Amino acid sequence: MFHILYTGIITFIIMVLLHHIYNYLQSNLTIPKVHEIVQTPILHDLQEVQKKENEKEISQDKDELKAYLNQFKKK
Repeated sequence: MFHILYTGIITFIIMVLLHHIYNYLQSNLTIPKVHEIVQTPILHDLQEVQKKENEKEISQDKDELKAYLNQFKKK
């Protein structure tokens, strides 16, 4: 009787220890799955802002080019 109870308690302790060791190793040694955090409307808004900035840069470049070429016109 004592032998069965002793074996059951030892087995339960070993199972609990192995369970905690497995969880510890899994949380510290694996790469967590990361889902898409950025939502599509936010991503769409960011793309629109980038397009507007690019258009502004292009128009500034054209203005600079026109100013540079105007220097060489005959007066």
